[in-house]
Amino acid sequence: MYYGNAAHSAIAGEESGMVIAILFMDCLLQSAPRLELLPDALTLLRQAAVVGFVPVGVSSYDPSSTWRQHVFIDPFDLLKGTLERDPITNRFPVIWADPAIGVGYPAWFDRQSAEYLVFLQHNTIEGQTVWTTMASFGLIYEPDQAGRVVGFLEGSRSVRLTRDEIRARLLSMIKGAPETRKTDQSLTSLLHDVADTQSASEARKPIPHRIRLLEAQRLAAAVRMNTARKDIEKIFPQMDGGLERLGSTRYYVGSEVMVEVPFDQTGGAWNQENRVNGPLKVYRSRMHFD
Repeated sequence: MYYGNAAHSAIAGEESGMVIAILFMDCLLQSAPRLELLPDALTLLRQAAVVGFVPVGVSSYDPSSTWRQHVFIDPFDLLKGTLERDPITNRFPVIWADPAIGVGYPAWFDRQSAEYLVFLQHNTIEGQTVWTTMASFGLIYEPDQAGRVVGFLEGSRSVRLTRDEIRARLLSMIKGAPETRKTDQSLTSLLHDVADTQSASEARKPIPHRIRLLEAQRLAAAVRMNTARKDIEKIFPQMDGGLERLGSTRYYVGSEVMVEVPFDQTGGAWNQENRVNGPLKVYRSRMHFD
């Protein structure tokens, strides 16, 4: 997904465009699943016990485990099914993800997306009743031409649907509306395209610094004055560690690329309603740790 997004945005320079194209095709050749074996959107929806949009929290990773990620989730936009909070901890259940034996669709989480469209199943593994990931699709958030921060899914062939469009189509399918078959076909094409773009978990590679830098610069230039902190953190979901000075926040986007965003104090210090009050800075830096 990120190779496709970077390639779409960084063709300004002939040399950069050539590098991006080569990397993008390499990603596709190594990762493309057998799309004809993947369930269509309606089948995926029917097989899943829970479907919704999930802001992902802390996760743990064990490369030797059958399910390599255990992910804590926050409250989310539920479209189908229910997840109950633990009566003692008040947390939602841990989600098991990133299976060692691939399921075809991407089924893992990373820190590059603030929100995921997820399809979950209830399974019994090693005597435990757990929630496992059938599929997870990381949404991309960017400012649109009007400056509004909008989430969407985009595949390798520039097939794109916004979060609102995807949500409406899933709800239509759940309700069994007459247009469900047409809706199913368009959403299936998108989900297959996204699966085709994303590499298998064991083959995922870091994005080169130059490509990541170009993408961060493009996004930073598109952010408008007065954009809320809560929307900035959809575009740049990973806050940097270490000390922060009042009035700006650093976000690490990977591959030694840092974005620093200046904020006012609307709603109080570090409030989600703080507003961008100056130009964003993009520079080379490793992530800091507390």
